[in-house]
Amino acid sequence: MDANRECLKIFGVKSLEDIKGFKLFEDPNLSEESKSQVKNGKPYQYETKFDFELVKKHELYPTTKSGQCFVNILITPFEITEQNDKGYLVHVEDITKRKESEKKIQESEEKYRATHGKEGQNYFRYYSNYSKNYKHSWFWRRHSN
Repeated sequence: MDANRECLKIFGVKSLEDIKGFKLFEDPNLSEESKSQVKNGKPYQYETKFDFELVKKHELYPTTKSGQCFVNILITPFEITEQNDKGYLVHVEDITKRKESEKKIQESEEKYRATHGKEGQNYFRYYSNYSKNYKHSWFWRRHSN
């Protein structure tokens, strides 16, 4: 087994020695669908919530992390026939910040809809002392349907 520094960092692992003996298919964070696909020789990619408490509970490897994060996982089975070697290339990307941003955007959109109605109606304020030729007239044209 091998892993780069960034992968070790994502999982809160200090050294490669800490993950020797780790069995990929025993990780409860791995979906059953991904296990099935990969065991059948097909690559599988998905986004998931990764729970470090499950890692600790099942004593998979020592980790400095706790709680949860979001990851994008791509597992690709490989075989080197000349060496009679089989394995899996696992690419992991921490997407926690992106997921948090998406959640904030969704909450903002929900708040907007609650304030402005389901249709997302456009509202604008018209001041009689401004004319249509005001330098921001695009706002008037765009929202005055």
